[in-house]
Amino acid sequence: MAQFYRSGVTSKYYALTRPKYTDDLYRTILKFLESGTLKQRHHLAVDVGCGTGQSTLPLAEYFERVIGVDSSETQIEAAKLDLIKTPKEIKDRLQFLVGESESMPFENVSCDLVTVGSALQWFDIPKFYAEVDRILKPSGVLATYSSSFEGIVLKRQVNGETSRCSKILNDFVNRIFDVAVKHEPSIRSRQLARDRYRKLEHHPSSSYEASERYDGSMHAQHASIDYICSLLRSTALLAAYIKHSPDDVHCLENLSSQLKHEMALEGSDDEFIAEFPLFMLMWRKPDPSNKWE
Repeated sequence: MAQFYRSGVTSKYYALTRPKYTDDLYRTILKFLESGTLKQRHHLAVDVGCGTGQSTLPLAEYFERVIGVDSSETQIEAAKLDLIKTPKEIKDRLQFLVGESESMPFENVSCDLVTVGSALQWFDIPKFYAEVDRILKPSGVLATYSSSFEGIVLKRQVNGETSRCSKILNDFVNRIFDVAVKHEPSIRSRQLARDRYRKLEHHPSSSYEASERYDGSMHAQHASIDYICSLLRSTALLAAYIKHSPDDVHCLENLSSQLKHEMALEGSDDEFIAEFPLFMLMWRKPDPSNKWE
């Protein structure tokens, strides 16, 4: 199902609907990076599985060079198009490449930071870890973070109270997940994000420090029902569900009707504040020159 993200239509929905990662997330990464022994900490950051660049662009505020890598040529083309709107001083630091997460075009021990935003579940994780170990400098950092469609909270604009629409949406997401995971082996890897990466907290290399964990949330301040449906339409999860449930091809339209009905009953505004779970694990590569490690 990773092939799903190579569609031009998918890239369009993906770029328009994915909520932005928070400033607090990036500050946490920088703080962790700077607590190590690496002297030139802000030279090169590599964002793997970068998609259309949502997780790549913020890194350019902190690093001399930032390179986004994705296996989808369509996603990379969309990321490059977005650069047109980017200020020149940021744009000059950014580059996007088509490439595989398990075999990246970087020299040994050349990268200060490797990030992965909402993509780790699609990788061959042991091979990816080995590749990251090859390209990271000693005391360099791997930060992998994601949001989750499970556990989204929809809050009313008028008073911030949690809407009953939250349960309708989460019941829908759980239903399509249960069907998709039965039929599509690749979707089973999404369980990692569903569990908020708790099964990944121990790096396979015993020489790496224990992971540093971060839990927070990210928000879409003006989330209409159309926005929520478009967001779901951008997921491989929904594509897998529809593929194996052809009698329910209008599931999004039915979800939209349910949400609108519930909003009318509770007198909600036309838009929600959508709160997405956000979580991250970070590891530091050992520095042999540091006797305390």
